[in-house]
Amino acid sequence: MKLQGRVAIITGAAAGIGFATAQRFAAEGAIVVLCDLNEERVREAASQLAGTGTGVSAYRVDVTRREEVDAMVAAVLAAHGRIDILINNAGITKDARLAKMTEAQFDAVIDVNLKGVFNCAQAVATIMTEQGKGVILNASSVVGLYGNFGQTNYAASKFGVIGFTKTWARELGPKGVRVNAVCPGFVNTEILQTVPDKVLDGMKSSCWLRRLAEPAEIASIYAFLASDDASYVNGVAIEASGGMSLWPFLARAPAPAACTAPGRPPGSAAAVRYHSGSAAWPCGHGAARRAARRGPMPFAPFLPQDPPLRPPWRPDAVPRISESTDRCSCCSKKAARSAPAPC
Repeated sequence: MKLQGRVAIITGAAAGIGFATAQRFAAEGAIVVLCDLNEERVREAASQLAGTGTGVSAYRVDVTRREEVDAMVAAVLAAHGRIDILINNAGITKDARLAKMTEAQFDAVIDVNLKGVFNCAQAVATIMTEQGKGVILNASSVVGLYGNFGQTNYAASKFGVIGFTKTWARELGPKGVRVNAVCPGFVNTEILQTVPDKVLDGMKSSCWLRRLAEPAEIASIYAFLASDDASYVNGVAIEASGGMSLWPFLARAPAPAACTAPGRPPGSAAAVRYHSGSAAWPCGHGAARRAARRGPMPFAPFLPQDPPLRPPWRPDAVPRISESTDRCSCCSKKAARSAPAPC
């Protein structure tokens, strides 16, 4: 067991990724301390882990209130004599576009997702540095890497968490404390149970694995980072999104049914299969393929202009204007000889 006997505090542990992490840590032999704002649910979660054979305890904690965090940390230290791992998992969302977001919505998310992480980390940092060893793991998000429409407050908090991570890795690393962050994509948690199937399908199509993550998969990353297997990993933000940010963003859609470019057979692979994402192609398939390729996207973290792709019938060539015919070598459209190749 990779975490045998280690004391791990997990916030937001009553459900979702937090509870899955508690389950995984208990299976790895850790002494697990579950913390959550919902006292009934966190105690129920702890009772489910009671039969694992490791120490399990539950605390009702509001991470935005420093006195509650300090009281919980003091109780854990008194009970176990040390704190080895902190998982800063507690977080909320209150989404709205910039023009519609209220100050209360902004403050609530920043208080939990950013200030709460600060409160918990600061409360355990001195204990860990005195021990000469410890691990702090912060929950960020792919939204903390790329932003997201309608999530000004959430994006700011998750970008900030990555900033915390890299700063604390510098400050605490020399004292034996490692600090890292995990940036999940879409995860199959309770919050998605009310989301329409059409939206869920869009979420699945936004990553190359074409599915949502399971909480246990994110928990496995936390277990690795908390263990000695990751003893030289410090100050990183690990993206776990199924390849959501790979470029180009979505897989290429099927080629258009017919090509209107002169000299190319309708629907031929030579005509349309590898047209560029640029709308500048004279035959017009660039813009059409770009639109077809992207489709509806509820989340688009990285969508630069696609680079030109070389046509398969001339793998060693780039589109150019022929000096003898004044036509584009891609689709035979006539163009000015002095102009740059339109493709």
